[in-house]
Amino acid sequence: MKKNRFILALILISTIFLTVNHNLNAKNNKKNEVSTYKTITNITYKTVDNKNIKLDVYQPISAKQKTPAIIYFHGGSWISGNREKILQRYRSTALQRFTSEGYTVFSADYRLINFSNNHIDQAVEDCKDVVNHIVKHANFYNIDTSKIGFWGSSAGAHLAMLAAMAPDSCLGQCSPQNDITGKIKFIIDDFGPTNISEMFKTVNPRIRKHISDIFFDIPKAELNKFDSLTMQFSPSIYADKNKIPLLIFHGKNDKIVPFSQSESLYAQSDSLCTSIYVFDGLGHGFNGMDTNNVKFYSDICIDFLKKIEN
Repeated sequence: MKKNRFILALILISTIFLTVNHNLNAKNNKKNEVSTYKTITNITYKTVDNKNIKLDVYQPISAKQKTPAIIYFHGGSWISGNREKILQRYRSTALQRFTSEGYTVFSADYRLINFSNNHIDQAVEDCKDVVNHIVKHANFYNIDTSKIGFWGSSAGAHLAMLAAMAPDSCLGQCSPQNDITGKIKFIIDDFGPTNISEMFKTVNPRIRKHISDIFFDIPKAELNKFDSLTMQFSPSIYADKNKIPLLIFHGKNDKIVPFSQSESLYAQSDSLCTSIYVFDGLGHGFNGMDTNNVKFYSDICIDFLKKIEN
């Protein structure tokens, strides 16, 4: 039975999320670029079932006062990827810009869906626990706890938005100690899924029934209730009450997470707190982003952050 579920899930992932290879391993190394940060790696921020879940820290060089913090969550369809993705492609340049502007950047792993005990709500819980770990150890990290924000790509952006925007019940799974209400001051969303119900509408009904169990821990969900049951995992339903400044980036040619997902989020958000930027020629993961657009992306992020501080 587990084997059948595993196979069905793999079919789902291969047909929906992995149509385009957005999990490239090549790092964006720039031989002539002087690093703007120093690193601390392999810090355990929590332990679950004897497994350490870790983060890496990228600190501005010679920071003399407490710094704002950006917490990055990687993509990978909730089933793959790791914290080192922050060093790949356009994110590498953004990381340099953030640290050069005095931000400490954290890149954190979270529990991946593993077809047995881990579901999306466990990943959301981990995102919240990263924040609380950083706040608890703010002196060690030299962090200004009044200036902490999220940055995420694809599935990581989805988790970041849920963790920051959804009610503290954390989809019914978190204890009060996971509360991060008021601690997140901004969110940078790179092509994140925002309406899970809409994302899965075109999926074969047999596979969709297994998705509800594997991804969302909704055992034997009736298909006619699937949409309503999965809406709680959709950041878009919390957008109208969200007052956290939100910066959205999306590629117009995205075949994995349709651009309409970000359009819908923007339409439902408080326009005073939300901005959206579209890259006409790019698909999921911003593969092939040229140097001009990489610079544009980083410039927009910095402008967004400076406006928040002012």
